[in-house]
Amino acid sequence: MVLISRRPELFRTAIHFHNECGAYQLRAVLNAYGKDALPEELYYSAAHRKRDWSLPPLMLHILARYGIKARMHLWLRHSFKTRALTVLAHNQPVLFVIHSIRGTGCLHWISAWGYDEVTDEFLCYDSQAPESSGTPGNARYPARLLISHLSWWGTFALTID
Repeated sequence: MVLISRRPELFRTAIHFHNECGAYQLRAVLNAYGKDALPEELYYSAAHRKRDWSLPPLMLHILARYGIKARMHLWLRHSFKTRALTVLAHNQPVLFVIHSIRGTGCLHWISAWGYDEVTDEFLCYDSQAPESSGTPGNARYPARLLISHLSWWGTFALTID
């Protein structure tokens, strides 16, 4: 089992179920580093908040506001599992975009905070899943399910330095 040692205590369910997924993922990272901000504060601008745009390059700037350095990657679908496991092995979470598993199938940010090699499941934070406290995530997703919910080419991924 691979578990990130620095995790938020609480994995929250989004108040607006189909919105703010990127902001909730950023908040989880901030919480893991002992910081906090409300989801509405975690957008690049008021215009982005109004449209609920959590664009990968701008998310780097938002984390930098709080002193957290991150990198954006484009991961091809066939290399997703290997790349995610490499990041987790370095004790860092990975945030990535999928087509929602629990919602409407629209693009949706989730994050992985661990991996169970026995069941081949990623321990994820999904803001559309029920709230969970004191756990390594609030959803367990088989690797094949996550990969099947990536875009045809792959995904955007954010890693923390």
